[in-house]
Amino acid sequence: MSETVKEGHPKGLSSLFFTEMWERFSYYGMRALLTIFLTAELATGGFGMNRTDSLAIYGLFTALVYLTPIIGGWFADNLIGQRKSIYIGGITMAIGQFLLAASSSAAIISDIDSRLSIFYLGLGVLILGNGFFKPNISTIVGDLYENDDPRKDSGFTIFYMGINIGGWIITLHCRNFRRESGMAIWVLICRYWNVNWCDLVLLEKKYIRNTWPTTRCCG
Repeated sequence: MSETVKEGHPKGLSSLFFTEMWERFSYYGMRALLTIFLTAELATGGFGMNRTDSLAIYGLFTALVYLTPIIGGWFADNLIGQRKSIYIGGITMAIGQFLLAASSSAAIISDIDSRLSIFYLGLGVLILGNGFFKPNISTIVGDLYENDDPRKDSGFTIFYMGINIGGWIITLHCRNFRRESGMAIWVLICRYWNVNWCDLVLLEKKYIRNTWPTTRCCG
């Protein structure tokens, strides 16, 4: 007896695709503008750092972005599940981006030391949110399919195309963001990210389940 071949892909894939696409848009755009922002003059909303210090911050940020998913993955597997981890990560990253935006505006925070403290706080919150978000969204893509589903490979291909598209789109707009001063750079990136993250949270709950481990370390 021949098996029924499923056509198309689960409805949750489109939301995961666009969520990851705009998150990568935000991440790669922020990373490209980070050293420019740090070395920009105070009058334009930057911090006037030298190149060595700005690259050190950039390197530390990039390293921690790849380290924290280990922690976020553990929390998802043992305590809160993948979908809730994405919610937490998305909210946390949005907060981090807006803290970065606030740190660039002398109209909001006039003291340079306070602005720098807010900037470091925003960067840390952004790194933390990435740890919850990044490792779990890919896991949820796999959970949309049965293990023997022939559509699974093409589903991951479509999902990873979203990463490439998001990175490609931001390369077209980074120059325009660079022309904006201070808060505008960060807010424009945040706006794209937040709108599409809300699509996952509000519309796709019935299609994307909160995956829990079969056993938990806490008993």
